[in-house]
Formats: sequence, C-alpha cells, structure tokens
Amino acid sequence: MDGRDVAPDIVPDAAALGVAAWCWRNNTAVEDHHLDTDVLMARVNIAVTRITQQHICPVEGIDWDSIKDALMDPQWALADGTPVHSLFGPGWGDVAATVTAELDRWRQLDHEVLGAETTLILMSIGDSTSYTDSWWGQGRCRRIIDDSTAAGLPLPPPYDQYGPDALLADLDAPGHVPGPVLDWLIDPPRAGDRRPRGLRMHQVTRPHRHRWDPYWLSDSTP
Repeated sequence: MDGRDVAPDIVPDAAALGVAAWCWRNNTAVEDHHLDTDVLMARVNIAVTRITQQHICPVEGIDWDSIKDALMDPQWALADGTPVHSLFGPGWGDVAATVTAELDRWRQLDHEVLGAETTLILMSIGDSTSYTDSWWGQGRCRRIIDDSTAAGLPLPPPYDQYGPDALLADLDAPGHVPGPVLDWLIDPPRAGDRRPRGLRMHQVTRPHRHRWDPYWLSDSTP
C-alpha cells in the first residue's frame, strides 16, 4: 500500500510482449488450438511480437488498429512463407474472433478510460510476469548459450562450426533460424551427467523475488 503511487517506467519492447501475451495468448482461443510443437508456437509468438513492436510508440502509444490489421491479414506469414492462419486450420475462426475482441477491448480502454501512458505502463507490466519471462525478446539467449558451452554441450549445427557469437547474432531474427536450433535453445540436450537449462527452465528466466520489510512495521529498529 505504501507503493500505491509508484508506477514502472514505460518500456516499449516490454509493452510489445505485454500486448502479445494479453491479446494473443491469454483470454483468446490461441491456447485452445495449440500448434503441434513448442518450436512452431514459439515462431508464431515471435512473429506476433515483431508486429507489435512496429506499432508501439513511447509518446503516441499503441496503434491497436494497425496491430489488428497485421495479425488478421491473410498474407501474414512466417519467414518460410507459411501463412499463419493455415497453421490453425479450422480453428483460425475462433482465434481470429477472440484476438480481435481482445485488441478492440484494449483499444477502447486505452482511448476512453486509461490514456496512452497508463496503457503503456500496464502493457510493460504484462511483460514482467512468470508467464512471459522465457519468451523471446527478454535477452536471455547469451546466458543459455554460455552455460551450455561451459557444460561441454556442442552448439547445434551449423553453429557448432560458426560459433556462439554467430548463433546469438542470428537469434536477433529467429524466424530464419532452423527449427532444431530453436528446439535446442528451448530445451538443450543432456551434456554428460548434467543437462543445461534452456529458455523453458533456466534460472535466469525465473523472476527475482524481493522482500521489503519497513522497519516501522516491526518490533525491531534498523
């Protein structure tokens, strides 16, 4: 309660992940029609995040209509040319309807109730959760690559030849990275008697817990 007047900073890239989480994955039919593999689901999540990043301005706010138009565009496709709507098959109707409804709902809240600044703050908070802490865009890949190579785990081809810096550079555009490489990053294989942790379970993706103990609320003095 003592922090009721404290709000986090606006972080546009974090807000983009907040929009992707709250308007694409949560409160929609996307999870009901989960794609065949985690790698494919990750590719689509990344594509959604990329689109959202293009339509967020720290001053003007979130362009909800442009995000909706991009996500509902029949030509929207993954890097290999696969139309996203085709991945969901007959479930795309439910996905499109529920995602559109969430985007419209947040647009109304933004324009009629909250305003651009507060909405951006809320979406930045939406990225700062245990649900989104392992998503692409959080800057975790370097640590995972370093831990895996330190454990003696070879990088997946072709990066076993190119090296970790090349892998990290290519992960800036993960839509072009081969599926086995993304799968390796999400869940690296066992290295000897240990298994380095990937995006799914790495400790760096677990939120830090902080405890605040105001001395005036306790019996002891500082």
